[in-house]
Amino acid sequence: MKTVAFYFPYYEVSGVPVLFSNLADYFSKNYQFKISIIDFEDGYMSNSLSENNKIEKIIFETSKPLLIDVDIVIMQSILPFAMRPEINFSNNTRIMFWNLHPDNLTPNLFPFAIVSKYYPNIYRIILSIFWNKKLKLMKEFVKNAIQLNSLSFMDSANLNNTNFFLSTEINNVSFLPIACSNGIKREDVINKDFVELNFSWVGRICDFKIHILNYLILRLSEVAKNLQLKINLHIIGDGPEMRNLNTKSHLHTHFRITFVGRLTKEKTDSYLYSEIDINASMGTSVLESAKFGIPSIVLDFDYKVINKKYKFRWLHETVNYDLGHLINKENLVNKNHELIDMTNEFINNRKKLSERSYNYYLSNHSLVSVSDKLKNKIEKSKLTINDINPELLKKSIFRRLNNYKKYKI
Repeated sequence: MKTVAFYFPYYEVSGVPVLFSNLADYFSKNYQFKISIIDFEDGYMSNSLSENNKIEKIIFETSKPLLIDVDIVIMQSILPFAMRPEINFSNNTRIMFWNLHPDNLTPNLFPFAIVSKYYPNIYRIILSIFWNKKLKLMKEFVKNAIQLNSLSFMDSANLNNTNFFLSTEINNVSFLPIACSNGIKREDVINKDFVELNFSWVGRICDFKIHILNYLILRLSEVAKNLQLKINLHIIGDGPEMRNLNTKSHLHTHFRITFVGRLTKEKTDSYLYSEIDINASMGTSVLESAKFGIPSIVLDFDYKVINKKYKFRWLHETVNYDLGHLINKENLVNKNHELIDMTNEFINNRKKLSERSYNYYLSNHSLVSVSDKLKNKIEKSKLTINDINPELLKKSIFRRLNNYKKYKI
């Protein structure tokens, strides 16, 4: 029986540990694999799977070396030299990398990294000048990992960002989308008459999300005023950018904001199911509503104030599993929608929108759908630590010093 381990030592509730926990639980109950998780003793995965005695817990400890000796380990993509200093891989362990954030394989070149957020074209030139040797090694690594069926991208945004910053031309890949926990399509709420409309935002309020949230607030305020319809925006989550939310100037008789704060996964599910008509979020958060048949809008992100020409799209209009990307000119084209038109569409045809959101989730992001894809990739994955160029595994003197300072190893 093959041993499959999900690696992500992390304490907080976040997209990757939630994803890996859901998949580990599903795999342990539905496939002939021996499933392990690699996490802190009191990490998120360890706690969330504590009652599943079919899953082995491999404890990760800061500053303590750990040999990963399983048939295959699944981990979020990372620059090879940036892997935690505690871990070593058995020569026989196959490693499967899953790109779950657009910047997973983007080099973080100090002190220029901040440039990548605001001036990506300039940062790309900087990389080609100051990081030329490592850039060539990274290109080889990515191409080799794909050939060995050991690197998957969750969506086109991840693939495009990797191609851009590494100057690669990867195409014709089979995406491995993220999965969301199971949900039951609600029927009772869809057909109710309402005197007000409840939108939601779900997610952490941080540097790359604050501007799209502020833009959503602006547009919803305008829609409520233009339609003379009471609209409530429920903000589920918090984060370091809460202080920069632009709320007061947009509140009026027909528009208000409810700050719900951070909720557990179970309470978030309950809140969405019982309170929300439309959810506008990104990443896994937009799937958390779609799994109940709540019409869902995908939001994209930016690190600066968003142009008023930005248009929105429904989840079911997503191409190549894109659940949010850095805003570009494609977001301004006519195929996307004004929020007022989407609101009217919901008012007039909410049942159809509900079915479309739910069916999109079911076909592309349900645990059954994603697990089947992941199982096929596990069986084909071949890359081991010996297939990675040793030069790419070497840590710079600055990284070694930083690791020693943080982890004492």
